[in-house]
Amino acid sequence: MQVVVIKIGTTSLINSEYSSLNLSALAGLAESVRTLKDNGCHVILISSGAVGVGCQRLGLEKKPKDLSKRQALAAVGQVHLMRFYEDLFSAVGLTCSQVLLTLDNLSDKQQYTNAVNTFQELLEYGVVPVVNENDTVAIEQLKIGDNDTLSAQVATLVHADWLFLLTDVDALYTANPSVDPKAEPIRVVEDVQSLQVKTETPGDTDAGSEWGTGGMGTKLSAANMATAGGTKMVICQADPDVVPQVVLERKEIGTLFLPATEPVVGGQRWVLSNPVRGTVQVSAEALEELREDGTVSAAHIDGIEGNFESGEAVAFVDESGKEIGKALCQASYKDLAGLLEKQNEVLEEVVITEKSNVCLLPSVGGSDNSSASEADEWHDKGAKAMETSH
Repeated sequence: MQVVVIKIGTTSLINSEYSSLNLSALAGLAESVRTLKDNGCHVILISSGAVGVGCQRLGLEKKPKDLSKRQALAAVGQVHLMRFYEDLFSAVGLTCSQVLLTLDNLSDKQQYTNAVNTFQELLEYGVVPVVNENDTVAIEQLKIGDNDTLSAQVATLVHADWLFLLTDVDALYTANPSVDPKAEPIRVVEDVQSLQVKTETPGDTDAGSEWGTGGMGTKLSAANMATAGGTKMVICQADPDVVPQVVLERKEIGTLFLPATEPVVGGQRWVLSNPVRGTVQVSAEALEELREDGTVSAAHIDGIEGNFESGEAVAFVDESGKEIGKALCQASYKDLAGLLEKQNEVLEEVVITEKSNVCLLPSVGGSDNSSASEADEWHDKGAKAMETSH
């Protein structure tokens, strides 16, 4: 049974012209989920919109920056949003549930395991989980931050076959098509980290729209996580009908990110889903250490960034800045920075990771015949599909 995760953003859920929910989008989503369920798929919905809907309900024209105000608006919007999901899914004969997650839930191994078990039981009952971050209780320093990231974490958690990010563009482009007339669509991505694309809009920092929180940069980060976990990811126009067309009819629409040929397994999946709190740049020697025994000594660290505590996840990057993996660091940023200032033989004895808490990113696409074949098909038919989708 295929597991399909669908993420729909705030801008797709809110009709800005009428300051109300986009009921046609919600109804179309419910019908598409019904089609997938009728064809033997499990479906999980990642729904943004709680804060945005709260703003609309209270007549606010802009989303406030103050955290407590946003949390209050999330409390207003979430119940309103779920009421419509319940009504619309019931109308097509489906039962939905609400699942609210926080960073603590995903960072703590026991809570992560509980979440895995809960999703498994919900899917076995035939329920459609509707997932969002629990904005009302999350503090600023411990927020997942955007639902692109959350959707990739959930896809990894449930071993999803597909992850769809429904957005306001029809594909990933080489640059922002709204400002660069030379931008070209990318039909298939075999290695996320080899991409050379511009995700920023002049004067912006890729922070999404007025109501949303995720831009194209967050979607590429989500792709990196999801594909490492063995999930195929698609970025496409926010038309729910696209999802069953791709999953059931194998139509080539949007941009396909191929999964890793040897995805991470076991406890590494938990490490993979941990939100990154900092970056550790390592030398070539450290990379060899990681590959051989999963450890890194402080002597082979070239630089650190962020503000992480002991036990929090950091991204390992090589000398070129390319991410090579994640790990739970045994030292805080402050302690590690102090060690690195000493630059003496003590550093060789300081190990900052344990093998069980390291997840090296696998190679993505290309080396596997099935992935290569899928890429070829997407390349061959992609142009035609993109034309018919407009």
